[in-house]
Amino acid sequence: MGKQNVYDDLEPKIHKRIAEAVADAVPVLDIACGDGRLIGFIASGSGCNIYGVDISVSHLTAAREKAETRGISHLVLLAAGDAQKLCFLDKSFGSLIMLYSLHEIQHLPQALEETRRVLRPGGKFIVVDPIKGGKAETLWNESYYGLEEIESMLTHAGFSELTSDFLYDDIVFVSAKLVLS
Repeated sequence: MGKQNVYDDLEPKIHKRIAEAVADAVPVLDIACGDGRLIGFIASGSGCNIYGVDISVSHLTAAREKAETRGISHLVLLAAGDAQKLCFLDKSFGSLIMLYSLHEIQHLPQALEETRRVLRPGGKFIVVDPIKGGKAETLWNESYYGLEEIESMLTHAGFSELTSDFLYDDIVFVSAKLVLS
């Protein structure tokens, strides 16, 4: 249980770091937004609209309830959908976020193409995920990508100006931009 607490304790720090990274690039879309904790944090702090998409209707229900409880439901716009076929128009967003979801996506190249499609030129793409070989892999019995794999996939998908650093031993924060030539 102690290991899980470490990751739970990281949540405020990670949410703050993501919110700071996307503050100047709105509107924001959280892909695989889950129960909406991150979008609630960003909407509460910024007062800006934030969009969330998730494949799970039960996650979206939880996200709506959290937004209503916090009094920010007017700022949180949620849609059921798949990262591999986003239900948004081309160039709709200034920032995209994938928090703990990169490893969950079945057809990642297709999902990354969709992120390029809905992100505006110059827009930011933030990926936060555990990495291969870390403690999280054992704790949750999941398979993750290595940092070099993540950077390679993003570059191959057309993103550039990648920066990355670790928020914990095995939690990487990767920021990329969509720069069209």
